[in-house]
Amino acid sequence: MVADAGRVAPAAGVVTWRSGVSAIENETAEQTHPPANGACCHRPPKGTTMTPQQRKDLIRRGMDELWNRGNLDICDEMYTARCSFHDPSFPIDGVAGMKDQARLLRQAQPDLHVDVHDVLADGEMTCARWTMGGTARAEFRGLPATGKTYVMTGTTTDLWDNDRIVESWTNYDLLGALQQLGIVPAMAPQQATS
Repeated sequence: MVADAGRVAPAAGVVTWRSGVSAIENETAEQTHPPANGACCHRPPKGTTMTPQQRKDLIRRGMDELWNRGNLDICDEMYTARCSFHDPSFPIDGVAGMKDQARLLRQAQPDLHVDVHDVLADGEMTCARWTMGGTARAEFRGLPATGKTYVMTGTTTDLWDNDRIVESWTNYDLLGALQQLGIVPAMAPQQATS
């Protein structure tokens, strides 16, 4: 049994995170798919681990391709088939769910843009700090189209198995975005106490 930064590997092929909240079985043959367009994806040979820099580069390229360009196929390159996504506001059911999330958000906000500011890598984990913005032109998962623009900050932390992400946690300032969109009232300014 090996312990590393809060992660314990009790047996080959299984990774348990923290108190056993989630278990991810390693993928096998489906791990390496060439990109649909045949371009080189700069991946190490199957069974080897990407370097921290390769992971950071894939995070930056993947977020740009998915959110800014609408390339849903990048999900197949970045995530294992059984990747678990943890979003505090919107459930995402596997890779197909992530593709739907991106497609629907881009349809509702055609000017959607994400800037990745920092990507950190430590062991099998990466963390990206980003800013997302757009204009609510159409309904998105129950949120009305207001025609207003928002900018919000967030982070995404990913657990990697070799060259793919097996689990992803995202946190972002949805309250701030909803206030900017006029869906939730802004907080009243605090009065100075005497």
